[in-house]
Amino acid sequence: RVPCMQLVLHPAMLVAFTTPWMRMSLLPHTQRAAVAPQCGIIADFCVSRLHFSEVQADKAERRLQHRAASMDWDTSSAVCDALQSRLGLSEHQVQRVVMAQPSVLGYSYDRCIAPKLMALQKRLALSDEQLCRIVDMMPAVLCYSFASKIAPSLGNMQARLGLSDLELRKMVLRCPALLGYGFHSKLEPMLAGLQARLELSDLELKAIVVALPSVLSLSLEANLLPKLDFLQLELALSDDTLRERVLRLPATLGYSQDRRYRPRIEACRNVAV
Repeated sequence: RVPCMQLVLHPAMLVAFTTPWMRMSLLPHTQRAAVAPQCGIIADFCVSRLHFSEVQADKAERRLQHRAASMDWDTSSAVCDALQSRLGLSEHQVQRVVMAQPSVLGYSYDRCIAPKLMALQKRLALSDEQLCRIVDMMPAVLCYSFASKIAPSLGNMQARLGLSDLELRKMVLRCPALLGYGFHSKLEPMLAGLQARLELSDLELKAIVVALPSVLSLSLEANLLPKLDFLQLELALSDDTLRERVLRLPATLGYSQDRRYRPRIEACRNVAV
């Protein structure tokens, strides 16, 4: 019998392996600088700690561009551990967050992320579970400035629609993407355009948006207005009838013109309905 021998790996011996990620995974992260020119530290972290594929890890590192060189394993690991501890995110959820926003790996959790989460939770009176859901659905919220972006947008939208705190919270929980929109650049033009097109009162506009917050994620010029024009023309609806239908079923605004309305209208015509 051949006695067991301890295999000691030197960075120079790792060239036999097929990929940089495989070579680096066999070394402690403190020794990986020896092969860093072949594989960045962020790509290494994503593969070893978050179980990214090599393609996913390379994409994450390329998205960071010049910032990747200044990021380190310990900071990235601390962010992931803190997000799991604070929000109760699973490994898979952390993976999704980093895949969507790899820049979070370079943030200080205590200085950048924790105050943001605390402020958002307080502003919307969110439970820990609700806060976790928002981050899981909208990882970009970790990168936004609460003071200069999120808070002003929420305040302006609440004032514009006359929303209660409860209504505002329900809207954000149903459509976390609202946290990423500027009020003056996105939300107000959308609200004004929808109100003008359907000749809605303020209360009618509020009813539609509260029932279907995701309508604010649509493009006014490329989606919403053409869709309303299409329905009105194809169904021979008066302005009043179109408005009444939308008020009765706000989800009308969310359905796809090309994937839902057009095929159904054509099918009805084919059977002479």
